[in-house]
Amino acid sequence: MPEKFKSVYDDAYKAAKLEFIEEPMDDYYNHPLAGIFSRLRVKRIIREIGKFSSKNILEVGCEAGYVSIKLAENGGNIIALDIIEEAIDLLNSKINKYNIANIKTL
Repeated sequence: MPEKFKSVYDDAYKAAKLEFIEEPMDDYYNHPLAGIFSRLRVKRIIREIGKFSSKNILEVGCEAGYVSIKLAENGGNIIALDIIEEAIDLLNSKINKYNIANIKTL
């Protein structure tokens, strides 16, 4: 990777990691009041995409996978990607806990 791209990647990684640690999206999605707008956004995404059966969907920046799980619940085949390993580990634990077969992580 060229040096100029490496520094951009490193900065993006640091910012994403800090956000995951300090303000995880899972907290917003699962908070009864603060999560209202986030959950409404996900419902709109699902409504806009339409029927999911047999659709392949790539979610880049999935963090702990709230959106990926909702998309999978609606029948999509999801590939979830995030640069933060801890976020993918958390999503994988949810996939295993709820036995979700139609999400693959990278």
